[in-house]
Amino acid sequence: MTVAPSPSSVLRIKAAAGSKAPSPASLKDRVLQAAKQCAAASRPLAAVEANYDVAARLLDQPSHLAALVDAAALTPSIARLDLRIATPELLASFLAVPSPPTTLTSLSLAVPSLAVFTAVPPSAPSLSSITKLVLSASSAAPDPATTVGPALNGLLAHFPETRSLETYFGSENHSLWGAAALDAVATRCPHLADLDTRGTGGYSHADIDRFMSRLPHLTALSVELSDDAATAAWAADEIADAPWWARLQKVTVGPNEEVGFFYRGEDAVKIVSRLRGVTELSVAVDADCVVAVAEAVVRVAAASVEEISLVGVGLGDPSARMAVEHVVANKPSKLKAVVCSEDVDDEGDAEYQKIVALAASAGVSLEYRVDAGQGPPEVVTEML
Repeated sequence: MTVAPSPSSVLRIKAAAGSKAPSPASLKDRVLQAAKQCAAASRPLAAVEANYDVAARLLDQPSHLAALVDAAALTPSIARLDLRIATPELLASFLAVPSPPTTLTSLSLAVPSLAVFTAVPPSAPSLSSITKLVLSASSAAPDPATTVGPALNGLLAHFPETRSLETYFGSENHSLWGAAALDAVATRCPHLADLDTRGTGGYSHADIDRFMSRLPHLTALSVELSDDAATAAWAADEIADAPWWARLQKVTVGPNEEVGFFYRGEDAVKIVSRLRGVTELSVAVDADCVVAVAEAVVRVAAASVEEISLVGVGLGDPSARMAVEHVVANKPSKLKAVVCSEDVDDEGDAEYQKIVALAASAGVSLEYRVDAGQGPPEVVTEML
């Protein structure tokens, strides 16, 4: 497959052990020089990543953050900053940078603990230009009442225009959200259209219904379920006919890595059976229910689905082949790809070749998805 030349560049700021922190003026100049070189190569600088271990520890002063923001203000092509911030005070100083550029629309914040988000002063300014927010914390206590909910409530108040939110909380991404976190997101992000989160759970089906009903623009949803109870909450019969299911277009429903795949296949089938307008679906399944899930997709989303990912099974599994055969034989009109998560050990297997040929004849790709059009950004590394 041919991938088009990259249209943009990403600057990754790194440092070796023993490096010294640059002055803010030097840091700003290095970013501007990199931006100039990228522009000359017709790959404008779109993002600056300053969240790598050693470099992040060196760039731990408000003046360093201000220098990065100043460089972004002078380089309109820079739309994203990735930062690692150790303290609430440093985060508050970043929010207080004078005249942040309106061209800066995406921000990634990595912190050592959710306490950094919780402790940001309410009086800190807001960044209304940010529409995509990626939040990560390397550790978190398991009680959502004292961690995720207050952290999101405190931080999201400073990003009122958030349309896309991703969260990765806990060293193993399994901190439960709880109802308080759902309420915080619905309250602070009324324009939210895309939510991608790990370790969701600790709430009831009524909490889910209230949350989804308060976010009328939410059409893309990715939830990594934490346990059987979380799966059961989403699959509950009480919300089977909720109107918000129909507006979900891009959906990923998966397990926590520590839990495994859906313990109860019937819950996976229930959830999939409600996605009447889904265009891209990724669902964590096992061999026992993959066929039923495939049947459900075809039955309820035949007019809309374009891509189906069956996470946890590969085409080397007979059940997976049966599922793909069913999808292809009853091909939804817009279907372009079926993706299975595991490589096939023996691509010379006759059954495997049969299913590949069947899919090809129907115009369905079995390849891993590669974003069409413009290729991945060019990576430029700046060593401090």
